[in-house]
Amino acid sequence: MTGVPRRYLVAAVLIVAALPAAWYFFPRKPFDVGMQHLRSGNRAKALVVWERACDGGDVDSCAQASLQRASRGEIVAAKALFEKAKALAPKHVSVLLLEGSFLELEGKLDEAKAVYEEAERLHPASGLPATSLAKLALGRDDFPEAERATERAIAAEPTLGSAYAMKGRVLVATSSFKEALSSYVTAMEHNGMAEVDWVALADAVSMTGGTPEDRLSILEDAARRHPDSHVILVPLGIERAGLGDVDRGIEALRVACEIAPDVAEPRIVLGILFLQMGNPGFAVPRLEEALKIDPKNVDAARLLATAWTNMGDHEKALPAIAALLARDDLPTDQRIRTLYLRARYLENSGKAAEAMEDVKRILAIDPKLPDANWLCGHIELEAGRLDEARTCLEAAVPSDAAPACSVLRDLARLAAKQNRKDEAIGVLAGMSTMCGIDKDWIHANPEFRSLERDEAFRLLLEGAAPAPTASAAPEPVP
Repeated sequence: MTGVPRRYLVAAVLIVAALPAAWYFFPRKPFDVGMQHLRSGNRAKALVVWERACDGGDVDSCAQASLQRASRGEIVAAKALFEKAKALAPKHVSVLLLEGSFLELEGKLDEAKAVYEEAERLHPASGLPATSLAKLALGRDDFPEAERATERAIAAEPTLGSAYAMKGRVLVATSSFKEALSSYVTAMEHNGMAEVDWVALADAVSMTGGTPEDRLSILEDAARRHPDSHVILVPLGIERAGLGDVDRGIEALRVACEIAPDVAEPRIVLGILFLQMGNPGFAVPRLEEALKIDPKNVDAARLLATAWTNMGDHEKALPAIAALLARDDLPTDQRIRTLYLRARYLENSGKAAEAMEDVKRILAIDPKLPDANWLCGHIELEAGRLDEARTCLEAAVPSDAAPACSVLRDLARLAAKQNRKDEAIGVLAGMSTMCGIDKDWIHANPEFRSLERDEAFRLLLEGAAPAPTASAAPEPVP
């Protein structure tokens, strides 16, 4: 990594190393003892201290314990701690903020905003209410309001590290990555980095010239600070696997599943990784676990159907897909991907007419979708409806990008079938450059026999790079 990002990170390390730490070694209150354990990476000990102090009437410990339980997906335990805090001091700033957070979880965003605004009025010297308002606005993509709220938080409490961290999140969301790095440096100086902020910092570094190794380094450091955080372990697992360290990537995701038994995301990501590795059988139990945790999770349902499809288990795959498509809450992009999944499965099973019905449903939603147009053209080509095949295949060529290799293969076959020799050779030449050419595939398709006496065709085959596979076609991407 070069330039500003590297300097910021070096400065951040030096600043954090130089922080006064007397309070850390000599905490005077149970709340501070818990914070000491949390910052040393032992959330379990922190929870023991806070929950014991909560039983003794310490509202700050009740609130912090509730927050930590909620971050692990343990909502029932978190709400019980919140009720204890509320009974102790219903208008305490931490209690009001917790109340707003639970309203957010229930989708009552306007009510949550009203609670945060009340907290800001009642506690003008605290920057926490405005920080929560910034988070709420950020979740609604109201970036100007989020930025104004972070500025109010910093004005109210200039040493509040979480306010600077929230400002960093807002800046990352608005693609102001260098400014975000500066804000995160200040957040680290004031011990304000939450687990999610380390992930956002890694994103900011990636977007300002950082390498995947730089991103991995930040996430590894964050995992050392927060070893029991699924919020960090999930992107860490993804990053490790993406850099080729698949075993350690899987291990991070498995640990995330263990420490967050009520959270679906680690299981979904692990399922995706197994699917990408070609191991749908390993993906199934993780995705089934995710659906038990969150029965309405569309991603988990679609991916589970994908796994069964890849295993050839049509008795489970097709009913699962049908149930998913019957859902009224299925987002449009997920509906398209699920229809495409079923269409591919049906086409590969020899049920081309049924597959075409799903293709038509997709194209009714998005007529320009390249994969759906390719599958339309492929089905028509196999059925011998060449004019219809050409219409679909030409629509599968994006206006702003190179066509998929599968599109080129079918366009070459179509041109050869229609005796358009020059066109067929031209398409094959493009294939040779982009995808390579599988000579066995050429010989397996009789339409290319009419080209065998053409000198340009022979020279093309002699000089063509081999293709890893000629029969590959666009697959649904998890």
